[in-house]
Amino acid sequence: MRAVDYILIGALTIILALQLHLQFVQKINWDEFFYLSHIYDAQNGRLDKALQMGHVYLFGWLTHVPGGEMAQITSGRIVMWAVQLGTIILIVRTACKFMSLTAALVSALCFLGFGFIFIHGTSFRADPLAAFLMMFAVYVLAATELNFRDLASLSVALALGVFVTIKVILFAPLLAILALWRLYESETKGTLLCKFVAAALAALTLCLMALAAHRLTLQPPQIVQPSSSLSATFKTIFLSGGLFPRMALMKVGLFSGLLSSILIGLGIAAALWAASTDKRNRKIALIMLAMGIPLLSFVFYRNAYPYFYAFILPSAALLAGYGVHRLNISKPILLGVGLLVSANVLWIYGTRIDETRAVQAQILAAVHKIFPEPVHYFDRNGTIASFPKAGFFMSSWGLRNYKLNGVSRFNHELSRITIPLIIDNSPVISAALRGEPSELSETDAKVLNGNYIPHWGHIWVAGKTLSVSDNPVRFHMAVPGTYTLEAEKSATINQETYLPGNIVVLERGESVISSSIQQTITLRWGDNLNRPKFEASDLPIFGAF
Repeated sequence: MRAVDYILIGALTIILALQLHLQFVQKINWDEFFYLSHIYDAQNGRLDKALQMGHVYLFGWLTHVPGGEMAQITSGRIVMWAVQLGTIILIVRTACKFMSLTAALVSALCFLGFGFIFIHGTSFRADPLAAFLMMFAVYVLAATELNFRDLASLSVALALGVFVTIKVILFAPLLAILALWRLYESETKGTLLCKFVAAALAALTLCLMALAAHRLTLQPPQIVQPSSSLSATFKTIFLSGGLFPRMALMKVGLFSGLLSSILIGLGIAAALWAASTDKRNRKIALIMLAMGIPLLSFVFYRNAYPYFYAFILPSAALLAGYGVHRLNISKPILLGVGLLVSANVLWIYGTRIDETRAVQAQILAAVHKIFPEPVHYFDRNGTIASFPKAGFFMSSWGLRNYKLNGVSRFNHELSRITIPLIIDNSPVISAALRGEPSELSETDAKVLNGNYIPHWGHIWVAGKTLSVSDNPVRFHMAVPGTYTLEAEKSATINQETYLPGNIVVLERGESVISSSIQQTITLRWGDNLNRPKFEASDLPIFGAF
């Protein structure tokens, strides 16, 4: 290796070290909690989702990690960091098939140094795992001898990729082109074609077997979503956002990874030039252009959020190295590239450390202290993953399906199970709780506003605040159970008199309350429910990606 190679490896090592530390201090995104909640649901017999659930088996051990949900997600992130390291190694090994080691290292640096990837490349989501599996498939097809072991591992990677997330289909055109290229180059085309067919059939069989076995473990869904089928899911994700549905985020992403974007652009230009003018290297140039095909998904893919970049960019990163290789960029410029990418990452690293993670830890600790045993709860995304979540995942897609379905989900859930807890971590929930205009149905908004009260910070519990006098007042309780009477004087509920601090057992439905004096009383869920002694933060639990 040359001195410049050691410097590029040093830059990669520094960025990887910063990224690893970031996992312990960076805020946790709301869908990472949701990803963890699937594992708990699977282990407790509550899971009702068939697609994209491979992680509940791969990461089932996380529920035994001590320290609660945040420690478990952090542990999952560390595994994803190791998986991403595997992706980087695959980028380098694949690139070395077509270019020098120095250029291959530039490809890896441009991938890891891309802002969104540095931040989200190790997130506890499907994307880092799917990126590794698809990059492994690219590596096998582009750079191996395609022997039995290679093709068997390819089949496993493809099957597992589909089991993890259906968006691996975005790599299908690239994989098909690589397979056709290898067939074209092969001296035994018939034999290799048979091998490819066998590998594809093996992948399909393994995937169908995994899905069938998984379905045997599922609970029937309480509410059947209109988009629960694979075809409807496909239409929603790939065809419902118009052209460039995440253009605003693309601009932010390009800015956060400006140098990487420029180098990839130079690689595309170099490949186009070579394809049109260099007959000797035309095939390689076309293969390099094919490596960028997954980027076309930005034209139509509605969920191209920042975490998506870690999934879709690994093969395209080879274009950055190819541009360096074709243009024969000098060592001083490459050293400058390494320094600038590292400096950009250092700046991003500093911006990612804020108070949000402390707020999340505070809320989770408080919930587990208030409710030592799991209870059903409402929230946006399954933040208390070890508790059984009621309602639905309130992403933009989830809200769309909720509106299409026309079922008042919150009211429906309250009619069948006891749900004493709400985490106020969604603008939609927050508006409903406070009686403000909300995206929820009128029925759902009213049932939340009328049956929950603030308890501590973002934690709300079942309860009511009523103005009472000697005139009996009828009220409806959607959450049955034990309540504590908070009042100045005694009150009569369902013909029984209770002193302040007494426990009242209320059934679901209508009750009657009165008091000998005019007063405001509160019925709060539980037997004098615990409240943390310290003051709750008023900062939001979640922020932007």
